[in-house]
Amino acid sequence: MTALAVPPLHGRRIRVLVVDDSALVRRMVKEALEAAGDIEVVGVAPDPFVARERLLELAPDVMTLDVEMPKLDGISFLHAVMAHQPLPVIILSSVTQEGSERALEALAAGAVDVLAKPGTSSSLGDMGAALVDRVRLAAHSKFRRRPAHPTPPPAPQPARPSSAPLASVTPLHRAPTPSPVTMEAPAASQTSTRSVAGLVAQSAQRAAIRTTTPRLPVLEATTRWAPDQLIALGASTGGTEALAQVLSRLPANAPPVVVVQHIHAAFVGPFAHRLNGLCAGQVALAQDGEVLRPGQVRLAPGDQHLVLERGPEGLRTRLKGGPKVCHQRPAADVLFHSVAQAAGSRAVAALLTGMGSDGADGLAAMRRAGARTIAQDEATSVVWGMPGEAWHRGAAESLVALPDIAQGLLDRLKRADGPSAAAPAGGGARLQAVSGSSPRRGG
Repeated sequence: MTALAVPPLHGRRIRVLVVDDSALVRRMVKEALEAAGDIEVVGVAPDPFVARERLLELAPDVMTLDVEMPKLDGISFLHAVMAHQPLPVIILSSVTQEGSERALEALAAGAVDVLAKPGTSSSLGDMGAALVDRVRLAAHSKFRRRPAHPTPPPAPQPARPSSAPLASVTPLHRAPTPSPVTMEAPAASQTSTRSVAGLVAQSAQRAAIRTTTPRLPVLEATTRWAPDQLIALGASTGGTEALAQVLSRLPANAPPVVVVQHIHAAFVGPFAHRLNGLCAGQVALAQDGEVLRPGQVRLAPGDQHLVLERGPEGLRTRLKGGPKVCHQRPAADVLFHSVAQAAGSRAVAALLTGMGSDGADGLAAMRRAGARTIAQDEATSVVWGMPGEAWHRGAAESLVALPDIAQGLLDRLKRADGPSAAAPAGGGARLQAVSGSSPRRGG
């Protein structure tokens, strides 16, 4: 894997804290990161309690975190970190069903990325280069807290009595009295935070709150869209929750949607399954040679590029290998370029939150082909890398806040056959951005 060409962080090495209950994994991760030369592991921790102290003492740029530690729940610790001392967190998780579910929970809680944990020293090479790249990107990103708008919760899952959450943790700031306080738990339950029964009870209370969180409404299906219209989406860091918010609002009769989300291949299947439970349409991994129909949402599978082709029956998916583009496979650039050729002005596209520049070039190609293009605005992006690059290049005609992207896509589809479908003359002038952003000219 080719290393990313990322400049030094303010002229110094990137400082990383490694949190994992396995001494072997801590050593393996430390060796892999420090071999890169521009990364320094400033500390390690076997559990969230020690990790809290290390965060305060060392102020790392990035933290790697295991969420499947015995007795102590890394996700509850992650919630505390995001609330009191937010920083880019990369999750290392097993590829079991349980590990995949926990990894997706961690992404929802604010983690920037998730990678499969190496099982043995021989498997470290498969993860080491990817981890180095993720750490570099995370350290150079403009990390932001999650948007305040809630996303639809997943279906209730059976309780995990063997892994009670860390409901009690000292706030991540120095205080004169280091007594623990309860994070995200009702005041009535604070008297028993150290007992096992109290931990389980607080876990159940938090689960009940999550399952009663109101869903964002599905948009009304009052429009009959033209045949062969299409929605294309690309996302990376923070994209799992952004996609959940966008896709869950689309009506069941919406034009087909094709998606590239940068996520480890082991977790893309569970992610598609989770989305399928949230959306009115049918969400699944893309299959080679599938003819797209309204109401379908197709995600690029792990380690394969997703492209579209036009055939006698309509738009058809193709899965391909080939080199990585912008260090990604699947890549949003590859998908968007194919959409520009296959669908042209009948397509709309949005580039969502994420690190790097993948998708900006392909989005520009779509706009030149007459497609309508938008990018998520900076205020609601976890990391304004990919959408920011698209905006600065003139590839996106407008910026849209995350809660308004689904409506924005459908509105632009309704006008797909009108005069506004074509890109402005010269392709460089921007349409006025929404959500309070001032218009600028593309670079």
